[in-house]
Amino acid sequence: MPLDSNVYGYTYAPGVDFSAGQSPDTLVSTQHILQPSHEEAIDKVMSSPDWILGVLVLILLILAWVRVYHLKRLKQLLQAFLYKLHVYTILRSNDSMIKRISLGLNAIFILSMSLFLYQLIEYYDVFLPLADTINSFLLILPVVLLLYPLKSLVLQLVGWIFSDTEKCSEYIFHVFLINKILGLSLIPIVVLATYLSSGQEVLLQVGVSLVVLFYVYRLFRGYFIGRANANLSQFYIFLYLCTLEILPLIIITRFVSSAL
Repeated sequence: MPLDSNVYGYTYAPGVDFSAGQSPDTLVSTQHILQPSHEEAIDKVMSSPDWILGVLVLILLILAWVRVYHLKRLKQLLQAFLYKLHVYTILRSNDSMIKRISLGLNAIFILSMSLFLYQLIEYYDVFLPLADTINSFLLILPVVLLLYPLKSLVLQLVGWIFSDTEKCSEYIFHVFLINKILGLSLIPIVVLATYLSSGQEVLLQVGVSLVVLFYVYRLFRGYFIGRANANLSQFYIFLYLCTLEILPLIIITRFVSSAL
């Protein structure tokens, strides 16, 4: 026997005429059960696997070693980043301690940059080849690790071709110097992006802006180093910047845009 009833805000509509092609008894909604709890969209929260803590601890341990035992050399590198005159002072001194601290700061750059790229990829759901079977961080790390040593070899070859290894060595020093300071600058960003429950997108955008800013700064330094070399024409400087600096950036940008 058909009965009218109200179940969880729905009214039961009894008996229909099947011969008329009508549907069976239906539930007609009188009030939606699920109500939105937020008026605005909720920010996406990026998951942070436990292994990230190990990477951050390693970065902070290296930073503590640099800060405790090589603070003077660290200040020299910061001055060289800001003032070109200090670069020549460091290059002429051939200080072994500078070389030692450079290893630690290079390691910080490799780890912090790799972790930052991993966070970007995870947040924006960029697909990497082999990412289904291998952790994305383990795919990014060797690329960052090998990229700049290979670039250094190419620059040394360019210096040998144009018989000016001194200027190329200076530019290589600038490249790694700027990377060192960038690695230090990314530390608070990757730490906060790992543990904050909101504002991750803003942090990642700040990190991208930093990377772009440091990249442009490196291009300017490279251009002026090239201009100071009488053996290099403007055409060769432009050719180098397009081949080894701008072209890889275009390739990476196209890859990321296609993977989104």
